[in-house]
Amino acid sequence: MVNSPVALPSVRALLAQPGLGLRWVPDAALPAGALERTAPWVHSSDLPDPTPFLVDGVVLLTTGTQFEHAPDDAWLGYVARLVAAGVAALGFGTEVIREGIPEALVSACSECGLPLFEVPFQTPFIAVARANAETVTALAFARRSWALGAQRAIAAAALQSGGFAPTVQELSRQMQAWVGLFDVAGSLAHESLPRGTRPTDLEALEARARALLARQSRAASVIHLDGQAYTLQTVGRGNALRGVLAVAVEGLDHEAQGVMNSVVAMVGLASEQDAALVSSRLSLRSGLLRLLLAGEDELAQAVAGELDGLPHEPVVVARGRSLTTGAEAVAAWISSLPERTSRSLFLARDGEDVVLVAQREAVEEGLEELRRRFGGSWGVSLVGDYAGLPEIGAQALAALERGAGELTRFSDVVKLDLIHSVADEHARTAARAVLRPLLAHDERHGTELLPTLACWLRHDGRNEETARELGVHRHTIRARLKTAEHVGGYALETFPVRAELWAALRLAGLDTAGPGAGD
Repeated sequence: MVNSPVALPSVRALLAQPGLGLRWVPDAALPAGALERTAPWVHSSDLPDPTPFLVDGVVLLTTGTQFEHAPDDAWLGYVARLVAAGVAALGFGTEVIREGIPEALVSACSECGLPLFEVPFQTPFIAVARANAETVTALAFARRSWALGAQRAIAAAALQSGGFAPTVQELSRQMQAWVGLFDVAGSLAHESLPRGTRPTDLEALEARARALLARQSRAASVIHLDGQAYTLQTVGRGNALRGVLAVAVEGLDHEAQGVMNSVVAMVGLASEQDAALVSSRLSLRSGLLRLLLAGEDELAQAVAGELDGLPHEPVVVARGRSLTTGAEAVAAWISSLPERTSRSLFLARDGEDVVLVAQREAVEEGLEELRRRFGGSWGVSLVGDYAGLPEIGAQALAALERGAGELTRFSDVVKLDLIHSVADEHARTAARAVLRPLLAHDERHGTELLPTLACWLRHDGRNEETARELGVHRHTIRARLKTAEHVGGYALETFPVRAELWAALRLAGLDTAGPGAGD
């Protein structure tokens, strides 16, 4: 992949200038690419050591007057000094002092790897310098014209629909190179490849993009991967970076850098506008979350229906903390997903935490990608519905604060919370979760499974005493216990299950049974 043409002629182009009659001396062995070096200046000097007055890349012209009476070995030191000073090529004017080029000079240039060419007597040195300067001017004009055309084309692409993709594609076409746009989390969001192959190590590019974003200040960087250079530049204001733009080019000249800067500015402006919209939507979603957590699910769903709606039940709540970026970045990523996926994930902010309400079918994949992109610690609830969102929301918080790793599921901490601190709110949340199947069954069917279980455990699992207290037949007690086992998935014949259920009843304040209805 290459950038558009450079605005400087090469040594080879100078030698090919028509009308000058310059002749390269092929007897001088040259390193690879020596004739492709740029030649921004042509200068003439007959000083024995002109290097204090030269700049890197200059093509030097001489008549050899300085060595008219010097021994042949003087040429070797002279050429070595020129090479050390960065001279790109040496032109020797013949028939002025000498006929032809001295063999000692040819040998010295061959030994030092310096291109040597002949300037015939009829070609003035000033003509060589003027021809090179005119070429430099013409190339610079063409380069500026290219830059203006490229910026117009990119501006037109930015007005198209499709987000940033058309802009990235047009920049790639103008640069004739791979272009990638990384989002605020450092993940590749858009890319365009006019020809060749895409980067072989995107993970390394993403890692460099994340490192630039972590500085929270505008910056640029160059990274080399498998022999290809990539220039990276941050997008957005310092302390409010929105992404990183990468181009498979090294050493952008002034015009190419200007084109890249214009893209960075346009993407940055559009990102700021998108960020403001994402922030507003996030604030609204956070208000809806507060309604859901307060048990106002009908009102929340009515309001959400006027927007994007809520994920379909059943749902799972995940709460994240200490993410690598703010909630706005997470919300922006979710909004960039395909509609079907984004509608299954509802993200809001609760204080310093982010809260994700996800369809049961989408939660695993969504959480895995969230953790990969944004890191942090996460707590995950059991499955529930919107009517029970206050409960499963509390479960996610309990799992997050009880967890010791990157991801903690509420089901993993239930038993621990039940056995420990009865005064702990998380333990009471765990207790209600254990008993919820029986509570829901009693509310739905008008049964008394939970009071019966509480009474039975209080009487050490004796059916006769339980039946006597509740005023029902012992067969009724047996039937209710079997139903409770089926509904709750309990194995009541085992002591650990009985102990856990009794702890749950105590923590939930349901360990006393009211009068039962006779059968």
